[in-house]
Amino acid sequence: MIYAKIVLVGKDIGNYPSEPKRNMKKLAQYVKTPLLLITLIDGFADASFGLILIVYISRIAEPWWLTVMAVGGFFTGILFGPFTGWVADRFSGRACWSGSLAVSALCVAVIAFFPHPVTIVAMSVLNGAAGNLTNAAEFKLLPKAPGMTPSSASAAIVGIGSFCSIVAPPVGAFFATWNMTATIVGSSVFLLAAAVIAWFNVPAQPDHELSDAIKRDSFKDIFLGFSAISSARALVVFLPVMAVVVASTTMEGIAGVFYLQSITNTAFEYSLVLAMWAVGALIASVFYGRGWYKPQLVNAILWGGFFIGAAILLEGLVANPWIVGAGFLVGGFFNSIHNMGIRDMVYTRMPEHRQGQCWALIGSLFSSMVLVGDLLGTPGILGDARTIVMIGGATATGAAVANLLLYALVRSRCGVRVPGGER
Repeated sequence: MIYAKIVLVGKDIGNYPSEPKRNMKKLAQYVKTPLLLITLIDGFADASFGLILIVYISRIAEPWWLTVMAVGGFFTGILFGPFTGWVADRFSGRACWSGSLAVSALCVAVIAFFPHPVTIVAMSVLNGAAGNLTNAAEFKLLPKAPGMTPSSASAAIVGIGSFCSIVAPPVGAFFATWNMTATIVGSSVFLLAAAVIAWFNVPAQPDHELSDAIKRDSFKDIFLGFSAISSARALVVFLPVMAVVVASTTMEGIAGVFYLQSITNTAFEYSLVLAMWAVGALIASVFYGRGWYKPQLVNAILWGGFFIGAAILLEGLVANPWIVGAGFLVGGFFNSIHNMGIRDMVYTRMPEHRQGQCWALIGSLFSSMVLVGDLLGTPGILGDARTIVMIGGATATGAAVANLLLYALVRSRCGVRVPGGER
C-alpha cells in the first residue's frame, strides 16, 4: 500500500491511503456522497425517533419511566464512551460504522414490536452505546473522503445536524399521529438502509497502522481513556467553557420550555422562536465550511461560548419573543462555530490513532454536563423558569470570559502560544 502524508495547518494529522490519479475522480464520487448520505439518514432517524420515543413511552407507562430512560442514556455515554471510541480507533470503519447502525436499527425494531417499558429502556441504553460508536466512526472517517477536509467535515456534520433538528421532529410527529408503530418501524428501516450503504462504501480495513502504544493499551486506557486524556493536553485549557456551555444550554432547554411558552402567544410563535437557534447553526455551518467565516480555534471555542451565554442571558432579561428570536439566531450561529471549533481542535491537535477515543471522551463530558443541566434546569431547583434561564446564560458568559482571561494570562506569563490560538 502506498501512503501519502497529509499536512494541515502545519501539523501532520496522519497517514492516509493514496490512490492512482486516474481513479481519484471516480473514488471521490463514490465515497463522499454516500458518507454524507449515511450521516443525513442517521441524523434524520435519530432526531425524529427521539421525539417519537418520548411520546411513545409517555403513552404506555408512568411518567417516571421517562426519567429512567434519560438517566440510563446519559450514563451509557459516560460509562461506555471511552470504550466505543477505542473501538473506532482500533477496528475498521466498515465494521464500526455499519455495525453500530445495524445495532441501532435492531434496537428500534425491538421497541416497535415489544412495547414494554423495560424493553424500551434496555434498548435505549444499547442504542445509546451504538450511537456513541456511530459518532466516533463518523468523526474519524468523514474527513478522509476525497474532497473533504476536517473543516468541511465539521461543517457538514453540524449543518446536517441543524437541518435534521428543524425538519425531522415535525415530520416524525406527523407520521406518528397516523400510526406510531409503523413510524418507529420506518425509523428502523432508515437506520438499516444507512448500515447497508456504509457496508458497501466504507473501507473494510483500518485506515492507519495501529501504533505500538494502542496495541499495549491497558484496561484503564480502554475503558477510562487514560492514554487519550494524556494526549489531549491541548484541549484541557478549553474544557471548562465547553462543559459550562453544555450545562447552561441544557438548563435553558428545560426551563426555556416553560418560560418561552409564557412569553409567546401561540404555538406557532413558540416553535418559530425555537427554530431560530437551529437556523443560526445551519447558516454558520455554511459560512464555516465555505471559509467565509473561520476564526482561530481559540476564538471559535471561547468567543463562541461567550455569545451562546449572552444569547441565553438576553432571553431571560428581555421577555420579548422577537428579541429572543433574534438572540437565538446569533446564539445558534455561534453555537455552531463553537462546536466546529472543538471538532477542528481534535482533528488538528490529536494523534490520529487517538481521535475517536478523544471525541468519545468529549462526548462523555457533554453527557455528564447534560445530566447536570437537566437537574439544575428543572423549575423550582434554582428558582422559577426565567431565573434559571438567566443563571444559565450568566454562567456560560462568565465561564467564557474567565477562560479568555486565563488564556491571555498563560500567553503573557509563559510567553508561549496555547495550542488552538493559530491555524
